[in-house]
Amino acid sequence: MSAQAPLKCVIWDLDDTLWDGTLLEDGDVALPEDVRASVIELDRRGVLQSLASRAERGPAEARLRDFGLFDYFLYPQFGDQPKSVAVAAIAAALDISLDSVALVDDQAFERDEVRYTHPQVRCFEATLRGRLPQLPEFDLAVTAEASQRRALYRHEERRRTEQAEFVGPPTAFLAGLDLRLRLWRAQPSDLLRAHELTERTHQLNSTGRCYSLADLAASRERPDHLLMLAALEDRFGSYGCIGLVLVEQNAAVWHLRLLLTSCRVV
Repeated sequence: MSAQAPLKCVIWDLDDTLWDGTLLEDGDVALPEDVRASVIELDRRGVLQSLASRAERGPAEARLRDFGLFDYFLYPQFGDQPKSVAVAAIAAALDISLDSVALVDDQAFERDEVRYTHPQVRCFEATLRGRLPQLPEFDLAVTAEASQRRALYRHEERRRTEQAEFVGPPTAFLAGLDLRLRLWRAQPSDLLRAHELTERTHQLNSTGRCYSLADLAASRERPDHLLMLAALEDRFGSYGCIGLVLVEQNAAVWHLRLLLTSCRVV
């Protein structure tokens, strides 16, 4: 796993994967408790989740709501499109790279089609569905930020909807967001989130380096280093902790060791 990006999103198939049975053929399906537990635990760890299913959206959504799970899934894709197309659409909507996406599907054909089109996507058999949180790919530190990640993306959905309906220049829409940026020196309680940012942020990382938790803790303690975090919010809600900067101060010369910003806010 060291050479791979952290998994940020799990995309589930429905029939004989998330639930037992085929909805339109069997008329009813059953949700195993270990699968429900997997969905809830992955969400708690900050792993985003979505759906790529050939089921009809109306009946599938109704059944998911009966199970109390529909709101866990962002930008779900339904219909007869290839799974590779659905996976790409979800990654684009979430603004994450495909190498941070996993697919869970009971059909070997579907997994192979996705692997062929997107070899960077990691595919899991449905037999693992109830044990996903126990896999090393999902051994993630749980921060306050992680447990709120799905809510942050829901806020972003509302922003996108209002922006699409906004009449006027983009600068006017941004000005109306009432953006508020907060900067502060990192405290010991912030280090886990700082480490998570360095692990998860690759596109907008000035050096590409991933600092270990020990590295960040040592830098924070050094008098010639300055470690700061940034948080952002607007009238829709909080974006959470979205940026980090590490500066080494050497007399009159400052060396920028790390500067990164979450892709979500760009």
